[in-house]
Amino acid sequence: MPGLAICMSPEPIDLDRRSVLRRAASKMRHNSRYTTEIIIESDHVDIQFSSYSRYPRALHDNGEFCIFVEGSIYNKSKPQVGSELTQLGRFLMSSKEPPESRAENWILENDGEYIAVLFEKATGGLAILSDALGRLPLYYQSLPTGEMLLAREPKYVVSAASNSHLDRIGIGQFLMFGYNLGTRTMSDGLSRVEPATLIRFLPEAMTPEIRRVRHWFVGSEIDSSMQLTQYAESAASLLCEATRNRARVANGVPISMALSGGLDSRAVILALAREKVEFTSHTCVDYDGANANDVAMAERVSDLIGCPWRQFHLSEPTNDEILTIVSNQEGGSVTWMAAALQHYRMLEQYQNDSVIMFTGDGGGNVMYPFLPAVSVNSVEGLLKLTFDTVYYWDVRAVEELLRLKTGDLRQVAEAEFESYPEQSANWKYAHSKFLGRPYRFIMEGEDRTRFYFWMGTPFWSTQLVRELLRVPESFKSNYRLFRAMLRQLNPESTRIPYSATLINVPFHLLPLYARGNSMIKSHPRLYRYLRTLLVRNKAPNFSQPGLEHTLRKVINTSPTVAEYFDIDSLRRVFDGGLPRMNYHLLTTVLLRIRLLDQDATNC
Repeated sequence: MPGLAICMSPEPIDLDRRSVLRRAASKMRHNSRYTTEIIIESDHVDIQFSSYSRYPRALHDNGEFCIFVEGSIYNKSKPQVGSELTQLGRFLMSSKEPPESRAENWILENDGEYIAVLFEKATGGLAILSDALGRLPLYYQSLPTGEMLLAREPKYVVSAASNSHLDRIGIGQFLMFGYNLGTRTMSDGLSRVEPATLIRFLPEAMTPEIRRVRHWFVGSEIDSSMQLTQYAESAASLLCEATRNRARVANGVPISMALSGGLDSRAVILALAREKVEFTSHTCVDYDGANANDVAMAERVSDLIGCPWRQFHLSEPTNDEILTIVSNQEGGSVTWMAAALQHYRMLEQYQNDSVIMFTGDGGGNVMYPFLPAVSVNSVEGLLKLTFDTVYYWDVRAVEELLRLKTGDLRQVAEAEFESYPEQSANWKYAHSKFLGRPYRFIMEGEDRTRFYFWMGTPFWSTQLVRELLRVPESFKSNYRLFRAMLRQLNPESTRIPYSATLINVPFHLLPLYARGNSMIKSHPRLYRYLRTLLVRNKAPNFSQPGLEHTLRKVINTSPTVAEYFDIDSLRRVFDGGLPRMNYHLLTTVLLRIRLLDQDATNC
């Protein structure tokens, strides 16, 4: 992953330690396009940055502060950002007032995907800010020495901390859900930085502190005083503004819209056209043809606005692609997404190696109702609903596999839901839908793309998200808000059906389709069965033939597997055959362990 790698130490960093940090950062150079540069090298702070040439960054050095911004802030110019961060830096380094309010205000005002680093030259003080939604995943670990390691990739932290220990609960969550809950990871002691977080390392304290300065409180700002048409107009306007700003920072790099047959990407491509942005579009057909229904609708939308369009046909992922995707994100991307690497290569070839990909990501998280289809009255009920609907591996099977005590996984998941700021279980579910799952599963999945090129995701605009959190649930139900917004963007687009999993749904039937969906979701076990049936999980004995030998070798010979798994149970489930998704999740974990074993051998 491109990005920052930071060490803050209460003791002076000597040459031997810097050598370790340099080797750790080298793991973030994934191919010949990547280079690593040293941004800060002071007595107590070491900051490196690995990236390729088109990856966005900005450096402001005014003699007082060295300010480095990874990523993009879309709604302000670089000089304005530099000036504002200098003023904020003076406050954060010297004021005795609590920093949360000032830091929160600045973060909410600045729309983008970024990590801002503020280093005061005279004192050696350091402040780091993550964006409002945590769009650029950032990982950290505090060591017994008082040192804090922080990086865009887990492998820098794991390597610099000499941390080869795994977290059984983290592995269990990954097998169940395909991602970790909250800040947890599969590595013991390694955590994900939360959205809107301030990290400070002040010279007088010499102890890194981490504070979340903004807590999203879903349902607290709903405003019923506006009409549906007013919200639709506002959403369309803010989506267009976010799209225009993201296109502006492309600076001549070609833009290609990833277009499906759904409404999220349709809204973004209509916004691109309305803002008169020059771009192409494309649609990927998965190797199993599961999304073939998208093609005709995507082509019709492209024809409507007159933009060039093409389709890419993906093939079954190769073993090398599977190993690459595990290596890139230390197991953060499940191996079933390995075919995405073909998508990236095809798009780069189509655009002559330089492209920014726009997507409709985020639309499904902010444009639809947040509340569950079936009401829950307690966190225990929320836990049951979650375990009944969104898991892959059964909790009892995972506990047996990892030698966990019965109830351990439930207890940790319950504590995570309890930590959400909302009072009612229904709105805690809403929080999980809005940010809990997206912050881990979706945003870390999007980050996979940034190994190759930058992305534009207008639906995750801070200003648009805040506006959509004000919309009453009744306006979002039955596609009411989405249909009204699309009419604002281009009325003709509503003549093109919505491409669902197996059918195309005309716009006038979307409310009926939504009510049917809601009815099914009100029966969680039925919903899970149908979802499993329709998302390529039919084969009870899926396997990746070329990997069988590698996986069995890991199971039979890895000391790490033996440490964390019950080997007899593991062999039994592996030999007995697994559904596709379960197989891929277990494969991801086993290949991650294989990498750890290889690193230990090389050391």
